[in-house]
Amino acid sequence: MTTDRKKAVLFLSLTLILGILIGSMIPGAVGRMRYRSNMHERSAREDQGRHNRFTGMIIRVVKPDSDQIKLIRPITEATAARVQELEKISNEKMAQLMDSMRVQLKPILNEEQSKRLDDFGKKAKSRWHGRRDGGRGEENK
Repeated sequence: MTTDRKKAVLFLSLTLILGILIGSMIPGAVGRMRYRSNMHERSAREDQGRHNRFTGMIIRVVKPDSDQIKLIRPITEATAARVQELEKISNEKMAQLMDSMRVQLKPILNEEQSKRLDDFGKKAKSRWHGRRDGGRGEENK
């Protein structure tokens, strides 16, 4: 085989391999983009659903007439939004507090205990995030 022919075969082979690699990566990238956009939409729907459930609960408890419902709904929706905001702030502060505790415990714990604490923290976070995603923790997916 001549040198030019070897170069051509090598070039074609590399092009084929590169095409296969790129082709195999595209579906994964597209899937990740779709998943991320769906997560944002789902989060917005869940927030709205939470507001609606809160409003519905208040309406079921109070049993207002139709005129009162029109007045109650904006108040309960604003309250639900504020509760959600406070919950977010509280969760952030709690995470900071837990991180501070871990830092304080590190010098006291041995390596195995430290690993168990880290594993426990990861499991707790996954359960908490799972609960916020409709009650499915890591072990229930």
